[in-house]
Amino acid sequence: MKMGESQDGTPEGLAEAITHLQQQAERQGCHLTSRLLSAAKDAVRWEARQLEYSGGERR
Repeated sequence: MKMGESQDGTPEGLAEAITHLQQQAERQGCHLTSRLLSAAKDAVRWEARQLEYSGGERR
């Protein structure tokens, strides 16, 4: 993925974008930023699972 490339708006697309940012942070030695991005990616995936289990309705 390149900077400025559009995402599809799905949780998977967001997780992919976060992964890209996380890899950039690692290459630049920003380990705390990388950990924070990893937590954000986990939160996105968790929320996607919750939406899937609830039939797509937010609580």
